[in-house]
Amino acid sequence: MKRCLLSLSALFAVSTSHAAHIYVMSSQDAATDNATMSMLSVYGHTGTLGSSFNVFDGTESLAGYDAVYFIANYNWAWGDMPNTGQEAIRQYVANGGGLVTAEWVGWKVAVGQFQILNEVLPITNFGSFGYSLTETFTRDESHPKINNLLPNSFSMNLTSYAGTTSYFTGAKPGATSFYRMSDPATSIGLAGWSYGMGRVASFATTNGPDQIVGAGGRLLSNVFEWATLKQNAQPFAIITTEGEEFAGDANSVLGLYDDDAYASFNSPSTLQCSIIMGGVLTTIPTQLTFSAITRATRPGLAVGVAFWDYTAGVYRFAEGQVAATSFTNVVADAPQNVARFRDGAGTTAVRMSWLPINDEDPAQDGWLHEIDFAGWTYETN
Repeated sequence: MKRCLLSLSALFAVSTSHAAHIYVMSSQDAATDNATMSMLSVYGHTGTLGSSFNVFDGTESLAGYDAVYFIANYNWAWGDMPNTGQEAIRQYVANGGGLVTAEWVGWKVAVGQFQILNEVLPITNFGSFGYSLTETFTRDESHPKINNLLPNSFSMNLTSYAGTTSYFTGAKPGATSFYRMSDPATSIGLAGWSYGMGRVASFATTNGPDQIVGAGGRLLSNVFEWATLKQNAQPFAIITTEGEEFAGDANSVLGLYDDDAYASFNSPSTLQCSIIMGGVLTTIPTQLTFSAITRATRPGLAVGVAFWDYTAGVYRFAEGQVAATSFTNVVADAPQNVARFRDGAGTTAVRMSWLPINDEDPAQDGWLHEIDFAGWTYETN
């Protein structure tokens, strides 16, 4: 019995390998806010209690913070976030900041709010929710930071704010489901992805005081580490290898929604387009992700991302999906043995390719493929 107790004590030990500085959006409930700030302190992080989401208009600087913690639980009925605040967070994440959300952020997206931030979130949700006061999380996809010191499955008590859980129906293309919930069993409990050079994680739970202790507190701390303990890179070179360059250069993919995008037409013979970007990784990666905010100006195309393998001298396919006609985040994780995607000088390269999904004649002769923002996030040992 003593060995068992010691084992449990070690499992939820409060040591942390990385102390993050977090901007905490206030829930406007003292008990909830105090529990959040206490949890951060227990796990070695620091936090600043900021505005409620409904008054966050972007005038408060997020510079100096490693991540934003966006909860909308006690104050869930307090309307929308000003568009200027949503845009400030979107820019912050694209440029390397972390974002962690808890409910009812996803539910409010489903009912028409936070529509600018919806682009940044890794989950989809059709508005269903639950009231269970206990929930079991079971590991879906493994990640050493997310899963650190946690068993494959664990239970948490939940705090109700007119409900306790949203039923995330799926993760967006390129996003990862880290944990599944027991109620219902098919629903995602925690998902994450890269957006530009930042990372975003979304909980399906309200993350109230009853939850963020024990295993729940350890998981939230781990998520802050995952969202912040990384390195970033952006392209120093960009070139069209199939199709015709129309506008922009490498500088055009360094700023988000700044009316300056890199754009190329398709090849008139193959109807395809390929664009290669090169960047520099200052250290050898153990995990590597590429993210681009991109669109095509005609429907019916697929877009794929491949990483250049410096060992084999070939591109390795990593991700493919239907190309959107509005700017959308395309995310790709490099295949295993990621050190091969960096040469001795630190250079890395990716290729984005577009091609028609079917053989029908297009309704137009040429169309543009635009990249507004691109970047890598990577981890090292």
